[in-house]
Amino acid sequence: MVLMDPGRWLLRCMPRGWNPVIVIIGGIAINLTVGIGYTFGNMLPYIVSYLRQRVDSSLTKGAMFWLHAASGGIPFTTLLGGYLEKRLGPRMGAICGCVLLTTGVALSYFAIKMSFYLMLITYGVILGVGHGIAYNCALICAQRWLPNRVGLASGLIVGGIGCSAFIFSPIQTKFINPHNYVPNKDGFFYQSDLLDRVPYVFLLLAGIFVALQLFGVLFLVNPESVNEATTPSESNDENEPLIVHVREENAEISVEVRDVLRSSTFYALSVSLACSAIWVNIASVFYKAYGETFIDDDFFLAMVSSASSVCNALSRVLWGVIADKL
Repeated sequence: MVLMDPGRWLLRCMPRGWNPVIVIIGGIAINLTVGIGYTFGNMLPYIVSYLRQRVDSSLTKGAMFWLHAASGGIPFTTLLGGYLEKRLGPRMGAICGCVLLTTGVALSYFAIKMSFYLMLITYGVILGVGHGIAYNCALICAQRWLPNRVGLASGLIVGGIGCSAFIFSPIQTKFINPHNYVPNKDGFFYQSDLLDRVPYVFLLLAGIFVALQLFGVLFLVNPESVNEATTPSESNDENEPLIVHVREENAEISVEVRDVLRSSTFYALSVSLACSAIWVNIASVFYKAYGETFIDDDFFLAMVSSASSVCNALSRVLWGVIADKL
């Protein structure tokens, strides 16, 4: 007796037209955890204050940019994510990424108590590698379920990353700073009860991540066929294989790595991404540190991050829809 994949079994129990929706919701759940990097600016004052008071008094807020930069290998680890997805499938590939990401966050509970350089490894490198792998596996899977609306599928999946701060920035601030303390004039927190809670926020985040990721990977399965010209509306037999209609012009094309590296388009897109990422990262990392110089409300600054993430998410979906129309 062969046991059926539980995620696929659940999809078969649902109306056929809902299958892509459920898979994409699973991918969004994973990417909500992947987008934790967008909360770094919200966490920066807490992390640097803890490190200065409990570990190394010479650290500055400027040093925190290196912590964020340590996860900067994400564009390269997405390549690894694509490789793992091809070899292992979207679920197992995503599990590899999720385990790394969540482990990096959980280990930061210990790392922040010991060394800034250990934080570079756990909250930087390990988290960044997991980010790239899990993100790409969820993205590829969603695109396979909506092959004729790749822009929409991609926009919804990466919108989960953009929306991460909407959920996690308020959670972080409410947990670490429930009394809405304001930093001293030098920009650092000195309240001992606040500092005591900083390491534990990593365990809280890791626990939430596990719950979201378990739900997400359950439904991260490929359609059973991507070549047969059958739409869900053409059959009402719930016992038939899950089939997704694909137009011939959208058939998958294989491109060799060496051909990509010879393409001028590849380098133009890489330079464009790098230039746009610079200002995005600077703004997202230092917005709160700057805001605290003239705004004495930590809750408000956390909500700034939360509100901006909604715009971030919606714009990703919008441009995905526009891309489908072009």
